Amino acid sequence: MIKNRLLSLVAVTAVALVAMAAGRSYFSRQEMGPQPTKEHQHLMKGVGDWEGTMTMFGMGPEPMKSEAHETVEAIGGFWLISRFRCDFAGTPFEGSAVTGYDPKKKKYVGTWIDSMSDYITVMEGDFDEKTRTLTMHFMAPHPQTQEPAKHRIVSRYGDDDYKSEFFVGEGDEAFKSMTLEMRRKPAPAGEKAEEKGSR
Repeated sequence: MIKNRLLSLVAVTAVALVAMAAGRSYFSRQEMGPQPTKEHQHLMKGVGDWEGTMTMFGMGPEPMKSEAHETVEAIGGFWLISRFRCDFAGTPFEGSAVTGYDPKKKKYVGTWIDSMSDYITVMEGDFDEKTRTLTMHFMAPHPQTQEPAKHRIVSRYGDDDYKSEFFVGEGDEAFKSMTLEMRRKPAPAGEKAEEKGSR
């Protein structure tokens, strides 16, 4: 009985070792899964701490401005997670975005949630390398009617700054609802700054 158990243990161990070797071979062939594309590498240049101004339109006779802060972190070289904070008409506001690139769709993709909404926004879009502009499209409630409406965000990037303009609707009925103007904060003294390049 003991001999049979020992033989079984040896057989199981041998099978496990063969499986592990096969697994290593498989993963080496697959390079441990997909690798980041140039589009993903472009996104990684957004990592950092940002500060600037959010301007809202249509909230009153004059545009409403407030200070804005954003922290952007990378996840595995494929995704950015953004945490955004500002003061919205006297009320603290925060939101979070996940942004990436889908090689199958050949589209930039993203989601957005915030402290004033009970739904998740899903978006996708394209990047124009010549103008360094990312345009994202999505459906969300119309700010006036609350009916589903088409929205877009047009973001133009510099090395350490960006400007995002938010539009509601299409064609002649489209209007600008918000503008974000942000600059990357310098890295703290003594901390190695990440290598930057133009987007």
